[in-house]
Amino acid sequence: MVSKEVLLQKYEVERKSIRAVAQEINKAPSTILKLLKQHNIPVRNKSQSRLLHFEVNETVNSDFFKTMSPDLAYILGLWITDGCAYDRGSYSIGLKDKEVIQWVADKIGYKNKIWEITEKLNGSKRYFIQFTNQIAKETFDKYGVVPNKSLITKIPTLPKEFIPHFVRGVFEGDGSIGKYKYSYSFSIVSASEEFIVGIKNIIESEIGGDRTIKFDKRGNGLYSYNIYGKETLNCLGEWLYPIGVFGMERKKIKFAELASELI
Repeated sequence: MVSKEVLLQKYEVERKSIRAVAQEINKAPSTILKLLKQHNIPVRNKSQSRLLHFEVNETVNSDFFKTMSPDLAYILGLWITDGCAYDRGSYSIGLKDKEVIQWVADKIGYKNKIWEITEKLNGSKRYFIQFTNQIAKETFDKYGVVPNKSLITKIPTLPKEFIPHFVRGVFEGDGSIGKYKYSYSFSIVSASEEFIVGIKNIIESEIGGDRTIKFDKRGNGLYSYNIYGKETLNCLGEWLYPIGVFGMERKKIKFAELASELI
């Protein structure tokens, strides 16, 4: 007979799974389950067991998510726009920019495979990472990276020094910059009016102006915030991409091209 004290030590204190306890003391998992119930030791449900599994077998570095930093602020902006959050603390993100996915994977200490998927229609490639982590969930929940977030996204409360990094992530997730004839156009889109108004307020507090938010009612509807003009966009680029920060190469290049035309 396995004593209650042994079961409590293995199952609750050491937080081992039923299967792990069974292997350690050479019993069948069904026997361990029966004994837990006999000793009135609460048995974890499937959700609790799943979270424990990913906690014990971490696929990311939990410590990264515990302290706000420029890198975490950028990743929050990227994930809140272009990433996915699922129930029980699972997250994924996919981009065609491999260097961004690789950078994110390195920063969060991602230990799994980076998945490469080829689109059937045009043959382009996208790169994905996916993980489950309870500490990441606490951080993402706090800053609004939650399931079904598209229509309810809000600007999270962040210290001022991290705001440009967050907005850079937002821009690289759901923004664009391009040259049209002799000028440049910058835009960020969102299905959340509150979020796009917040982005407008943040950016205009830095570069000035009072621009109109546009609404495209096609599909589920999208709000867009647009900026035009080389000088104004150059100021924005210097704020978003100070020397030394990481950024999506193809979008950084556009700002660099714009700046070179002003010399």
